[in-house]
Amino acid sequence: MARPLLRCLLLTAACASGGLCVTGSARAEDPGGIAVAPMTALEVAESTAAILTGIAEGVAAEHANAGRFVAHGELLRTVDASKDDGCRSASCLATAARSLGAAHLLTGEVGRIGEVRVVTVQLTRVVDEVTVSAASRQCETCDEGALPALLDDALYEVLSALDRADSEVSADGRSITLSLRRRASAAHYQDRHRTLENRALLLDGVQLSSLTRPDEGLGCLERGEPVVMTTTLQVINTTDREAAVVGELGIEVFDEFGEDPLVASRFPVHQAVGVASEAEARIAEDGSWIPPTNVWKESVELQLPTASAAPMRVRVTWDQELLEELVTRPVARVARVDDLYLERAGERVQTLEWGQPMTVHLVLTKHETVAAAEVTLNMRRKLRYWFDTDDTHAFHAIAASADGAYQLVLPFTPELSQQDSTESLAFEVWINGCLQHRSSDFR
Repeated sequence: MARPLLRCLLLTAACASGGLCVTGSARAEDPGGIAVAPMTALEVAESTAAILTGIAEGVAAEHANAGRFVAHGELLRTVDASKDDGCRSASCLATAARSLGAAHLLTGEVGRIGEVRVVTVQLTRVVDEVTVSAASRQCETCDEGALPALLDDALYEVLSALDRADSEVSADGRSITLSLRRRASAAHYQDRHRTLENRALLLDGVQLSSLTRPDEGLGCLERGEPVVMTTTLQVINTTDREAAVVGELGIEVFDEFGEDPLVASRFPVHQAVGVASEAEARIAEDGSWIPPTNVWKESVELQLPTASAAPMRVRVTWDQELLEELVTRPVARVARVDDLYLERAGERVQTLEWGQPMTVHLVLTKHETVAAAEVTLNMRRKLRYWFDTDDTHAFHAIAASADGAYQLVLPFTPELSQQDSTESLAFEVWINGCLQHRSSDFR
């Protein structure tokens, strides 16, 4: 119970610091400009917080292309040049962000509370200092090296509020006008599954934990195709004696909200884990002694047929005691791409018109009602004389129950300044992490 309670407290604190906390998406009229405040250090070195501030700025800059981006240095200099010199409160930072033309202020705390590594971030609308989104991440078994990944995950959740505010939806909900954004790789659905619980058990000085990897093909499977779940049991022996690990690894797979498992398997374990040599001992960053450790790992696979597209919930136990619980993304395809074409001045075209407004039209049919369809339209610009691409994207989520036909329209203008450096443009359609369509190259 401690972990969910901690998450609740962190989110409550994040909302309280900005006034009223508005969950869900930002208002449709909000521009996307962002100012980033320095991350506040919680029982970690200021240098660590500074590094994490840099990560936050990099991610935020990619979400701020609809408006002004303000780095933390410029924000603090503006505060100190005003009557609020030296002030670092949320209100002072919001005032400075507003004066610089940013619509939102990104703040956060990083570090640890006791032995738990924690990250909290929030996005505040500076015009009225209302928090439009907030998120927290924490890990009981992680060290400081996990903070960048925790921060990136929290930022993705918080800044997606700006992405959701970009789509303009028709009265019948079937025609959606999209807005172009950067960071396409992070918008191919939530590539990582959602971990509900992950804990380590300590038995006579031996630590047991597990890590489950759902099938990489999730989102692309057809009904009847097998789903593969791979769970790795890790045993760490830090004692000065050989340890006998005897017990049963249990894996149960449910529908996301189901109570009866679709499959339940038990894997008996009887393993001797030896003692590590003294040469493997080391001193941690905080000066504490880390004894020599010997690690043993064993992976098991669990297969089951795809009955529906609904996300799956996986529960892993050791002798009936919980090690891990997670929810996957939707398992099978939930939509079909019917057409994708390029248009200028109301007519289909096969070539780019540099400097002229154009639109990409995506026609699809959502045919599953048990899972949402998170659609990413990815525009890949292949660079001339180079082995890289410049990616931008548009994103829209279709609710689980909203099946039927949809048309997604993305207006864009091929920039004249990019004509000489561009070999071609192509468009990809990703639905729930699955690449379902790629256009031909447009030149």
